Amino acid sequence: MTLGPERQVADLADSYMAGHMSRRTFVKGMLALGLTTSAAGALLAACTTAPAVSPTTAASAAATAAASAASSNAPSASAASVNTSLTGKVRFFLGPQNDKEEETQQVIIEAFHKVYPNIEVTTKLYDWDTASALIQSAAEDGSFDVFLTDQGIYSKLNKREDLFADISKYVDDPGWAAEKAHFLEWDRVLGLGTRVCGLPADINFESAMWVNLDLATKAGYDAESIVKSRDAFRDACIKMTNAPAVYGLAYNTQPFTETYTNLIRNEKLDILTPDLKSVAFETPEVVTAANWWVDLLLKDKCVVPVGTYDYSTVIDAFAAQKVAIFASDTTVAATLKDRQLPFEWAYLAWPPGQDRRAYNDLGLITMGAKTPNPDVTWAMMSFWSSGPSNAYWMDRSSLYPVRDDAVANGWGATVPKQVVDVLDPMLKIGTGPQLFPKWNDCEQVLQREFGRAMAGEITAGESVASAASEVNKIAFGP
Repeated sequence: MTLGPERQVADLADSYMAGHMSRRTFVKGMLALGLTTSAAGALLAACTTAPAVSPTTAASAAATAAASAASSNAPSASAASVNTSLTGKVRFFLGPQNDKEEETQQVIIEAFHKVYPNIEVTTKLYDWDTASALIQSAAEDGSFDVFLTDQGIYSKLNKREDLFADISKYVDDPGWAAEKAHFLEWDRVLGLGTRVCGLPADINFESAMWVNLDLATKAGYDAESIVKSRDAFRDACIKMTNAPAVYGLAYNTQPFTETYTNLIRNEKLDILTPDLKSVAFETPEVVTAANWWVDLLLKDKCVVPVGTYDYSTVIDAFAAQKVAIFASDTTVAATLKDRQLPFEWAYLAWPPGQDRRAYNDLGLITMGAKTPNPDVTWAMMSFWSSGPSNAYWMDRSSLYPVRDDAVANGWGATVPKQVVDVLDPMLKIGTGPQLFPKWNDCEQVLQREFGRAMAGEITAGESVASAASEVNKIAFGP
């Protein structure tokens, strides 16, 4: 007997709410059953915010949510079919993903013009350090049509209808269904609300590390054993340290998300509880983890002193073998490859606590709300997000792709082998931000307060308590 669509959706939601599948699997299942992205987003929200249910009551709750979502799953008007006669101009505002970004974009533009000869595409690069303000200003005045954003910017701005356009009618077009099925990260796009304002573009692991395997081998470790446990990692860092000439670890040069990963996500926790009603990380496990990391610096003295290197200069120190391990994001791979390092090196996730996760940022291509010709703009966006274009772009950027057909389309041709080799395991343990509007502000508090502990200003326990107090005010008010 073949189940009807509402029953299939209900069974899928039942399984998700009972904890039998991941958020990503749930979203992919909904899209595979033909739900529009808006309907899938509504069902995801209903299942996520619903009161905790037992397995025996999950079915009825899921069925109610599924029926509601299914009722809105009407076919959308066709708007995504290729129309090569389209005429217009698209202005693309993006941050550089590699040091040859303009050259990379020109290759994609030339390929685009072979399909859409009457659409002119121009690009302009912004500085990532000021990206949020620049994107907001450009979207407000309509000076650009398409924006490359990261998930932090997207989460702040996507609900403003005067900034980004809802592209649901395009991504839900039946003619684009096969393309949509290739994307890996719809759950994170849909988790930010029912408006779909962007297409996934790239995955950048901001919380990971680069390891000199020659020095690790001398310390008695290989790429697997050095990150098997925190004890093994600590032992290796101590053995690789010969201060001040060589330090085992440069931990404090990456201004991103190690604190979130190593103190919280690796302890099976998040900033807030699953229902987003209270702070979740003020626990003995987090304090223990914080103490462990502070001891590496202040007690074991195998971490480079705070302020010695920054995001750029630590790469020089690694190349000169003054640092055995350093924290940084995926984009560093291209720089390390160009250096032609005289030693073996690897790209690894941090050692586990109670769990092992690796924070990654999701890049998105968004449509400006004031673009004069949305169909022309969509033609450009969908081309840049297509299998061949995304694979080429991410390959030249040494970033991870967001499509399941990336390797088949050429991703990995120029990406360092160290990054390619860990594609599947990194994606398996990847985690994004917890989906609530002030996550970025809360994460910055975590960085700041833990940084004070690393500097010896306060204890690790005090840093956790202080961060929890401030996060509570940010998330829920004074």
